[in-house]
Amino acid sequence: MSKKLLMGLGAAGVLVVVLVAGYFLVVKDSSEDGDKNGEIPSDVPAECETDNLVTVKSEEAGTVNPEVANSYFKHWRTDSALLVLASYEVDPADIYSNITGDRVLTVIKLDHADGTALSTGVFYNADTVAGAAVNKEAPEFNISTADLAGAVFDENATVNLKFMNDKYACGEIVSDDGSSSINGNFIAKYLSE
Repeated sequence: MSKKLLMGLGAAGVLVVVLVAGYFLVVKDSSEDGDKNGEIPSDVPAECETDNLVTVKSEEAGTVNPEVANSYFKHWRTDSALLVLASYEVDPADIYSNITGDRVLTVIKLDHADGTALSTGVFYNADTVAGAAVNKEAPEFNISTADLAGAVFDENATVNLKFMNDKYACGEIVSDDGSSSINGNFIAKYLSE
């Protein structure tokens, strides 16, 4: 082969490597800086925040951004609901049925202690706030993987349920115990049982 041909093939090879590396850097950067929680459905109410969506972190789970498509607000009793956020397509009828591999499932329980109908407002992990008993309770902030059922143990954790209708529930979660956290705005499909 001639020297010019070898130089041309070498330059072409370098160009291919640069283009492939550039492609993966752009894909990686867009997934890290873009919409980490998947597509936002077009029918999400204007009352729902679509920025700064939920990020789940723990040693076992790593850092996960559950997709809106895999998020459910299961209103299973008049006074109770489960906020379900998953990194995979979860079965809403049996939320714990298909946790396998590196899948992460986050479940937050919301209750009205006095048995009244669930409504919007701030739900607290603490039993009392400013010396008063809490009616809107969020007693469980669970993070589950195939190998471990963990939780965020933050007495100051809250869920602000800002909006709820027959299609969606949305609001903001604030919880961090130093090693595990669930933070950000959520948009979840409403399911009544």
